[in-house]
Amino acid sequence: EGTVQQVFRSKLHPYTRGLLGCLPKITNDKRSVSLTAIPGFIPRMHHLPSGCIFSPRCSMVEDECKAVRPSLVEAEAGHFTACRRWEILQSKPDLLMDSQHARDFTKHEEGPVVLSANNIKKHFSVSAAGFGSLFKRGQTKIKAVDGVSLGVRGGFTLGVVGESGCGKTTFSRCIAGLEEATSGEIELEGELIPYSVAKRTPAQRKSIQMVFQNPDASLNPHYTIGESVARPLVLMGLPKKEIQDRVRQLFNAVNLPEDYIHRLPHELSGGEKQRIAIARALAAEPTLILCDEPLSSLDVSVQAALINLLIKLQDTHKISYLFISHDLAAVRYISDWIAVMYLGRICEIGSAEDVFMPPYHPYTEALLSAIPIPDPDVRQERIRLEGSVPSAINLPSGCRFHNRCPRKIGKICEEQEPPWQQVTEHHRICCHITLDELRTLQNEVIVRQADSPREVRQ
Repeated sequence: EGTVQQVFRSKLHPYTRGLLGCLPKITNDKRSVSLTAIPGFIPRMHHLPSGCIFSPRCSMVEDECKAVRPSLVEAEAGHFTACRRWEILQSKPDLLMDSQHARDFTKHEEGPVVLSANNIKKHFSVSAAGFGSLFKRGQTKIKAVDGVSLGVRGGFTLGVVGESGCGKTTFSRCIAGLEEATSGEIELEGELIPYSVAKRTPAQRKSIQMVFQNPDASLNPHYTIGESVARPLVLMGLPKKEIQDRVRQLFNAVNLPEDYIHRLPHELSGGEKQRIAIARALAAEPTLILCDEPLSSLDVSVQAALINLLIKLQDTHKISYLFISHDLAAVRYISDWIAVMYLGRICEIGSAEDVFMPPYHPYTEALLSAIPIPDPDVRQERIRLEGSVPSAINLPSGCRFHNRCPRKIGKICEEQEPPWQQVTEHHRICCHITLDELRTLQNEVIVRQADSPREVRQ
C-alpha cells in the first residue's frame, strides 16, 4: 500500500511484481519474449495457508514464510508491505521483473492464405417504426459490416481491433457461419464456402472453430468437461477408445490435469473454462480458430497463461487465428497482422510492427494513444475523440470517421470516401490526408524502452 509512484516504482511485494510481469509490453511481440504467468491458483477463502497467503505461489518463499503470517510494515514513509523479504526487493529493483524471457519460437515461412474474405457485408433489416417515429413504415438497414476484405495466412495471427459497435464480432460470426453474410465471398483454402454453417460440409465446419468471450457459451452445464471436449470427436465418428485417448491428449495440450475430465463446468475457474473451450476448438484439428475477446473476462495472470498457450499451440500445430480484442497491447503481442475497424469498414491494415509505427490512420492514432501504460513515469498525451460512434443505421457521408476526427482537413472528408494509400508493401491506410502530411503531423505514440525522457507525445 502506498502512492501510485511508490507502488509502481518500488514494488515491494512479489505479488505486485508478478502482476506487472504478466502484462504484455506494447514494444514486444510473441517472437521476442515469453510472458510468465504467476504459478498456481488463488487459495480458497476456507482453506488459506497458515503463513503468508502468497507463499504457495511465491518464487522467493522460505520456510518461515509458510509458517508465520507476515505483518504489514512501513518500508518507507507512507509505503507499507506484508512481505518478510521486502528489503531484498528494495535493494534489487529488477528482481522478478525480468520474467519475460526469450521465447523458443519456430520461425515459419509466410504460408498461403487459408481464409480470404472478399467485400463481406452484413446488413440487418429492422422495422423503421422502431427508429424515430411510430408512423414510419417499411424496413431500414443496420450496416454492421459493410465491405470488409482481408486474408489470414496459414500459421499466422490476424488481430482485429476497434471500439464496441465497429462490427468486428459480427464479421467473425459471418466467417464462422453463425450469421449469414448479406453479400461477398468467403474462401477457405481457395474454396468458396456457403454463408450458413448448416450448409457447409463436415470438412468445412471442422476447419473453422471459435473460442467465445464467455466460455460458458460453449459448455453444457449438464455435461462433464470430458464429454464437452469429446463432442466434436463423436460427431467426427471416431471410435470410443480413440476418443478417450484424444481427450486426454487435449487436456495435456491445454495444461489441465486428466482428473478434470469428470468435473462439471461450475467446478472450474474462468481461466480453466477458457482452456476447455480452447481444447474443444482444437479437437476438430481446425485450420482456423476465431478468438472473439477470449481474454477480456480474465485477470492478468490467467491472461498471460492463455496467451502463452495460444502461441504454443499455434507454433506446434500451425493453426491460424483471427484474434478479436479491445486490448491493443495483447493484440500487438500475439498478432502478425492487424486490421483496424470503424463503423463496419477497415480503415487501416498491415503488419503488427507497421501499424504501431507512424504514419497512422487518425483513428488508429487515437486508439494507440489510449493504451494504458502501467508506469507513472510515462506521460501520455491522449487524443480524446469527441462524441460516440455514429449509428450503423445512419452512416456519415464521406469518411465515416470525419465527425470525430481530430485531423479533419475540410469538406473533402465530409463528402468523398477516402482512398487507400500504400504506406509499405504490407501496410495500407484509408485516409484523405497524404502520407507525407501524416508523417509531419504525427509522432510515434508508443514509448520505446530506451526512450528518454520517458514520455509519450502527440
